[in-house]
Amino acid sequence: MRKTGTKTVALLLVLALVATGGQAQVAGDQPAETPYNTASMTTSGGKTFKLVLIGDCLPQLWINGEKMTKKDLAWYQEEIEKLTAVITAQQKKQWARTSAIHERTDKNIIDALVQRKVVGAAKDVKSFYLTDKAFVVNGKRQEAGTFVFFRDSFVGSADNVYYYESPSIHKSDEE
Repeated sequence: MRKTGTKTVALLLVLALVATGGQAQVAGDQPAETPYNTASMTTSGGKTFKLVLIGDCLPQLWINGEKMTKKDLAWYQEEIEKLTAVITAQQKKQWARTSAIHERTDKNIIDALVQRKVVGAAKDVKSFYLTDKAFVVNGKRQEAGTFVFFRDSFVGSADNVYYYESPSIHKSDEE
């Protein structure tokens, strides 16, 4: 996901998943409020504002527990901007945590590939794709024993998918 042009799309997709608590939404579903898409503040005058931002949906704003209508939002633009900055900071912090976990997992998988002699060295891993159904390394589907070891070691549920591309794959694209 390091290819120029797709990095931004990937970041937005992850931020959207972070904002929805990692749950993809089905058309018609009401997305859930999470700590990553919600912020609150109380003014010195005692008004409590709560903002919920979900994807590209219209912001949801409550003042003292009362939900504001679409036409009311323009009157509270300053408060919306302040709370949006808080939500953005929360999402970036969670993105950094999630990225660190993914990078650590990628490294562990690559280390295991070297230990199990699937590749000669870590630098030989150009890409891998690991799910509960398949394991492909450098475009080659792995034998059953290798797949089972990696699935059992790294894939905790059917929802987990590990995809890695070496940054060197796209170096010529960035130049």
